[in-house]
Amino acid sequence: MRVTNYEVLLNGDRIPHLVKESARNYAGNSCLTNPSQIAEFMRELYHADILPEEKLWMIAMNTKCKPLGVFELAHGSMDSAVMDQKAIFTRLLLSGARGFVLVHNHPSGDSTPSEIDISNTKKVKEGAELLTIELFDHIIVGDDTNYCSLREQGNL
Repeated sequence: MRVTNYEVLLNGDRIPHLVKESARNYAGNSCLTNPSQIAEFMRELYHADILPEEKLWMIAMNTKCKPLGVFELAHGSMDSAVMDQKAIFTRLLLSGARGFVLVHNHPSGDSTPSEIDISNTKKVKEGAELLTIELFDHIIVGDDTNYCSLREQGNL
């Protein structure tokens, strides 16, 4: 599967639009339908399990869970990354996504969600519902094969 990374830039009229940043091949399944697949995808392509700072990504998907694009939403510190809902929804609407997955890493290796992780995820879910775009999951990647799915935990 070919995975495209996008950036949002302003055009001459200061209107946001998508710009292809890069593309890479992924040998795995072309549809990302379960948390372990998504965690492995993020480890393999984005090294989410070995980064020294928190990063937050969004995988915009079609109705069949095929990635339309991957967006890096935040590059934070060793223990936090700021989630900007407006940035999330701008990118979802520009990409024509029907659903999405949020993914972030915990450099400590412990994938246990914080209260802020849970609270922010619920707020994003509420906003997405207004736009009839489904938040499929929020995955936290820890070390090795360690990950947490907020959906599987009942926090979504």
